[in-house]
Amino acid sequence: MLDRAAVAMGGRQAIDTIQSFHYRGTIEMLGQNIRGDLRIWWKGGDFYMEQIVPGIGEMRAGKQGDRIWADDPVNGRRRLTGIEAEQHTWASSLLLAADWKRYFDEAQTIAEREVDGHRILDVRLSSATGLEVTMSFDADTGLQVGQSFEQVTPMGRQPFDVTFEDYRDVDGIKIAFRQVIDAKFQKIVQVIEEVELNAAVDEGLFAQPGSADVVRRPSAARGG
Repeated sequence: MLDRAAVAMGGRQAIDTIQSFHYRGTIEMLGQNIRGDLRIWWKGGDFYMEQIVPGIGEMRAGKQGDRIWADDPVNGRRRLTGIEAEQHTWASSLLLAADWKRYFDEAQTIAEREVDGHRILDVRLSSATGLEVTMSFDADTGLQVGQSFEQVTPMGRQPFDVTFEDYRDVDGIKIAFRQVIDAKFQKIVQVIEEVELNAAVDEGLFAQPGSADVVRRPSAARGG
């Protein structure tokens, strides 16, 4: 199924040409009148991501080599380890269904079901550390329509169900521009407004603040 998904998204050859990307978008917490901005820069598996939400604050995360870090109003700035670090890493992927071998060891089709007249196949990705994600695909189109996992945080695990919508063509690659995230007690809508594949990315963004390499603010970044 994952091979079919890669074909549906544009084909392995086209996907393999993507060495970097930058996108910006919005996040909205439904029913709370809370809306913020999201930006991410990615290159060769390293990344820098930020969410700025008025009334909540700024959440940032990054990866440079083996160092994965996060900075948010609740937990402060810290280096991530274990499954929490792995989750931040795979979550930075723009095309996880095609790029899964970078982050996981095994993939197994675990279920076939019907939703609103569509045949859906569920594929579980897993790693030796115990990290798991279940991806759901439309069996006819090959495109990913959903994803579920337990988010690991310092306060415990929280189940997430994500729906993928509004696929658009970007340089021959199909990308879901809208994700609806069901966190059980809160629904969040994430919308991509602009995406650039093979963008020029300032790798200085990736470093953890306070480490030997100092993070440069996004205003200094190229590609956005």
